[in-house]
Amino acid sequence: MDASNEAELQPEQLPFDPRTIALGLWRRRLVFALIAVLAVCMGALGGLKLGAKTYKEHTVLLHSPVDGNSESPALLTQMNMIKIRSNLETVRRELKLEARLNQLGTATDVRVGRDTSLLHVEVTWDDPRQAARIANALRDVFLRNQDSLRRIKTERYIDDLGRRLETVNNQLAHAGRLLQEFESMNQVVDLDKEAQWYLEELTTLEIMIEQAQIEDSAIRLQTENIDRIIENLRQRVLEERADAAGLGSLDDTNNRLRRLRDAINDDRQHRAMLTELAEKEAEVRRAKAMKEKVLSAQATYEAAVIAYDKQKALTEDTQQVKAWKAEIERLGQVVISSSTNGTPSGRLLQEMMLRAFDIELKAVALDEKVAHLQKATERVRTKLRTLPKLRLEQAELTREVETKETQRQGLEVLLGDAQRIHESDLSDYLVVADAVPPAFAASSSRRLLAIGIAALVLIVGFSITIAVELLESSIRSPAEMSLKLRLPVLTSIPILGRSECEGSAMGDHPAARELFRFAAHRIRGAVSQRGARVLVTAAQHAEGATFVATSLAACFGRQGERVLLVKPGTHSRAETVLTGRDERANADADPEAFFDTALGHGETPASPSAYAGVDLLAGPDDGLDPDLVASKRMGELLERASRNYDLIIIDVPCVLQYADAQALSQWVDGIVLVVRSHMQPIANLRKALEWLRLSGKPVIGSVLNAVEPAYLPGV
Repeated sequence: MDASNEAELQPEQLPFDPRTIALGLWRRRLVFALIAVLAVCMGALGGLKLGAKTYKEHTVLLHSPVDGNSESPALLTQMNMIKIRSNLETVRRELKLEARLNQLGTATDVRVGRDTSLLHVEVTWDDPRQAARIANALRDVFLRNQDSLRRIKTERYIDDLGRRLETVNNQLAHAGRLLQEFESMNQVVDLDKEAQWYLEELTTLEIMIEQAQIEDSAIRLQTENIDRIIENLRQRVLEERADAAGLGSLDDTNNRLRRLRDAINDDRQHRAMLTELAEKEAEVRRAKAMKEKVLSAQATYEAAVIAYDKQKALTEDTQQVKAWKAEIERLGQVVISSSTNGTPSGRLLQEMMLRAFDIELKAVALDEKVAHLQKATERVRTKLRTLPKLRLEQAELTREVETKETQRQGLEVLLGDAQRIHESDLSDYLVVADAVPPAFAASSSRRLLAIGIAALVLIVGFSITIAVELLESSIRSPAEMSLKLRLPVLTSIPILGRSECEGSAMGDHPAARELFRFAAHRIRGAVSQRGARVLVTAAQHAEGATFVATSLAACFGRQGERVLLVKPGTHSRAETVLTGRDERANADADPEAFFDTALGHGETPASPSAYAGVDLLAGPDDGLDPDLVASKRMGELLERASRNYDLIIIDVPCVLQYADAQALSQWVDGIVLVVRSHMQPIANLRKALEWLRLSGKPVIGSVLNAVEPAYLPGV
């Protein structure tokens, strides 16, 4: 299989032919070289003009908080505070920089040394002096702001401590008043000593109660015995009165008994009052002892003395009361003696009754004494029971006072420390190293910028060149023809120089003769019958359709076939014939006469050409009427020619400008499209091909003309 067929059968994987594109790019190698030179020059110039050297300088701070300033923010927090917008704006204003804030922020780098308290402020700038100035200025602005923030914070802290101290002082005063009122109300000085004294008094009272109860038991036993004796004596007195004439009546006896009972009640009340007086006296002694031991207040002692004096006044009789009682006692004795002296048992009864009266008075006194002692004991016990509650309340009040006192002392210490920090001029930072202008640049952007500009120019230039090559709309190689038009390539004719324009002489060119043999073989494969008619045309002018038609006719003639080359010449004067002479088939100027003459002969009127086996049928000198090309007479002419010739090749003008090709396509058996390399856009070629296919006659293939040798297969 030949090279053209190989190009035709190449798999269609891409919308372009890689080999064609590669050859096109190779043809533009000088353009690439110029782009490379231009990229290098522009990169060098851009690096020098736009590039700049950068200098780095930094200042170092040591974070060392002032003693007592425990509220200082963390070092990482303060690191992020250095590049805040207000600090950058202050630096720009102080140094009168024209840079933008984001540019200044980008040029500044703040970091903390690993496992250290060192804070590094590094500035990258195109001027070494300016880099050092910016670093030092940013550091100073940060230190000023930190000192201002510290003072503002300590002022707020001092105000807060002052308010808290005032509140605690008020609470302490209130707690002190509550404690003082509690001690005054409950007469508490020392609860432990008071409890000890109450325990001693309780023991004494219990002993006195026990003794009184023993005496009461003895008195009651005596009372029982004397009551029994008195009862017996009364019986005897009654018996003796019955016998005695001088015995008094029972009413006298009852009167005496009533008087005795009244005396007993009076004595009982008197003894109760004496007991209460003794108790008041004991209270006075206790209050006096506690006052002397500073265990009680003066008011308590005075209240006890007043109570004692009141009870004493109620208990002790005045002289008048004493006289009245003596008179009552005398009268009673007279009455009793007069009523009971009549009998011996009466006198004994009188004595026993008087003794019983005394015993009863003692019993009553003992009962009152026991009752008062028990009441006193219960009061002491009640006070002892209330002592824990008092002690608890006193402890709570005392603890409240102590707590507030402790808070007050702590706040006073904090307030003193805060005031000391606020009045101090010390800073939380020490300047370890100032920023000084560096002697050497840290980096330079010129080389990188030059490389970048050169690379950018190269990329843009190469991209544009490749894009131009990829977007090339004309046909440049057989493979591209087959790929873009989906049309078999019959043959590819290379550029052969100026001889291409020399008409029939082109058919004898050594390089073209073999190539047309490929085309003739494929055409005969498509239209193998005798008398076949083949139409040769192109999309536009100057693509070499006449040259291809003449060369094909000459090739078929050399192969022993009888060929008729038809050139209607509808739109221009008849061309130079293959012999190079101005020989015409008919010289009549009338187009109708051309058909009359041609159809009147037995054979088609044609002139022999310079090539063996090739005859030429040309139109009139002034050209054939275009409307007659599609007439029946033209069809009859071609039918007659098919009977007389082995092959008829019809050369017509371009498809996109004239309708001759479409008009004659109805009389042909196949069509050959001639395409000139690097001439027609692919859209024109597709349009011409579409118009040719409207007739329904097959397009055998295409002939690519004037191809650069590098695009030919096998080169």
